Amino acid sequence: MKKLVSGLVLTLLLINISALTFNIQQARSEPATWIVDDDGQADFHTIQEAINASKNGDTILVMPGAYCENLYVDKSVRLLAKNQSATIISKTKDVGSTVRIIARNASIIGFTIKGGAAGIFLHGKKDQPVKTIVKRNRVVDCSYGIYVYWSNGSVIADNIVENNTKGIFVYWSSARILKNTVRNNKYGIYLDGSRISTVENNLIEDNKYGVFIDYLSCNRIYRNNFIDNNCNAYVNEETESIWNSSFPFIGNYWSNYNGTDADHDGIGDEPYIINKNNVDNYPLMGMFSRFNASFGYFIDVISNSTINDFRYYEYNSTIVIHASSITADQAYGFCRLTIPHGLMPPPYNITINGNLVKYKTVFENEMLSVIYFSYKYPRLKMGIPPEFLLAFLSLILISIVLVILVIKKKLPERPRESE
Repeated sequence: MKKLVSGLVLTLLLINISALTFNIQQARSEPATWIVDDDGQADFHTIQEAINASKNGDTILVMPGAYCENLYVDKSVRLLAKNQSATIISKTKDVGSTVRIIARNASIIGFTIKGGAAGIFLHGKKDQPVKTIVKRNRVVDCSYGIYVYWSNGSVIADNIVENNTKGIFVYWSSARILKNTVRNNKYGIYLDGSRISTVENNLIEDNKYGVFIDYLSCNRIYRNNFIDNNCNAYVNEETESIWNSSFPFIGNYWSNYNGTDADHDGIGDEPYIINKNNVDNYPLMGMFSRFNASFGYFIDVISNSTINDFRYYEYNSTIVIHASSITADQAYGFCRLTIPHGLMPPPYNITINGNLVKYKTVFENEMLSVIYFSYKYPRLKMGIPPEFLLAFLSLILISIVLVILVIKKKLPERPRESE
């Protein structure tokens, strides 16, 4: 009997130990968040130490500071900066990459990255392509700002890429390049051996080459703003990419486009020709912008104005816009809006700078409406406002009185006649 009881106790003890071990393993498998601070209380003082200690799925939160490191990311971790402008990663040597990522499903978000052969290098292999999120970073002063090599669907979004030789370089990869500001590079976006990449809603300005495509084709490049590049787009004539969406019909804004818009729909009447195999059939007459709305919808805006404020009200299909002229001599502005019916069905109430405007419907189906409207900018009235005129006249009157008093004081006193 005693042996039976002892055996039962031992069995229960082993079960409890196994359950405890299982719970510990479950707890340890939960993703962890590691804190990095170069000069404060934290889990680690360098980012690489945190990467080395982390596991797949962990988050590494980096506090503001200057981190002089060359990072090697071989785990599917999330590198997240607390403050972009104040969290700086700079190279420790002239060769190699400042941040090199070989892990699939990693992400790097919100850093300033300076220098290096490549600022951020997504380094995959033919049989092990990477798929990485590079978002809200500022990458400057590199040979390659963001270098994508053997990637299958990496997302490059909301970054500022400037003062590099090649801003965003995609080599033998596919990537989604969205909402980036790419400026002051020799090559803004360089696609070499890229196929089925998407370049959309980017500001590409003041580069020697805005987009440079050297090999392969079927890339989709539309809804971008090309401004004051020496060459907005260069494409090898043997390749062919798509420069406008088929529905709705929208291309890119080209600052050197000289076409007309006779039917006033915000789309140029003549195509923008890059070469015989690469044509934007629907060049935009104003810059493109996209406003995120609720329920996963967004409103596309094409306008030759600066949109200072954009608001919408679903309950009565109202859109309120405040806009200003881009140049001092600009007499009128226009907007072309693409509005999903799932967000707001027609008819619409459109107010621009406090004035209700009439619009024309360019296109409409069961899914969306495309509308267009124009408006005049108020002319500045020349002249002096009444309150300033009154103050000016008062100042003149006081000056006259003071002059008279000074002159009177300087005149010789008349001699008195003797009695």
